[in-house]
Amino acid sequence: MSEEKKSVTVFNQKLAGKLMMEGFKLQGMRPDKKFSNRNVYFFMNCDRVNEIIKNFSAK
Repeated sequence: MSEEKKSVTVFNQKLAGKLMMEGFKLQGMRPDKKFSNRNVYFFMNCDRVNEIIKNFSAK
């Protein structure tokens, strides 16, 4: 049985901001392991979050 991920990882600060402006709660944040001057953001995994990410990436 496959277990669905509970959170989505976002590496782009502008995308994280857009998700928060759309009303999604930031579940967590930590420094990026590869790039010390960046952060990684975590949001609840749901269809609407995935749709926003897909549309953001398509631009």
